Amino acid sequence: MSTSATIDDLERDARRWIAVETMLFEELGRLARSSDTPVAARTPLATWCHRHAWHAELWATRVPVVPHHEFATDDGLGFVEETRTLIVDDPSVLVTMVLPSLVADHVAAHRQRIDRRVDGPTARILDLVAADYAAELDELSPLLA
Repeated sequence: MSTSATIDDLERDARRWIAVETMLFEELGRLARSSDTPVAARTPLATWCHRHAWHAELWATRVPVVPHHEFATDDGLGFVEETRTLIVDDPSVLVTMVLPSLVADHVAAHRQRIDRRVDGPTARILDLVAADYAAELDELSPLLA
């Protein structure tokens, strides 16, 4: 656990999560409407699509608002479009690579950057998102893998 996160770090992390969750909302929604998607997967995809929209809303509450403070431009969002391309090319990558990586790498790394005692709301969102990703994997894996 780290207590050295700056306000810029908090803003960057929240905006990155918003970008990831928005992309997942868009791509799962696209898959849910696609005639190429197995019929049995369409309703679960639509359900999880809306859950990702809710995650983005949760992360939006963690974006700091500081009068007269200019946040740095974030050049680290390229992975979001790379992930989108992977999902478009092969939807099974959502359950074989994307969601497992989000839990094992991104959620875990973010947990290491915060102090649960100081930033309880962010810790709680990470707990909710990780639990949702696990449930999503359980539901979608048999349908997409």
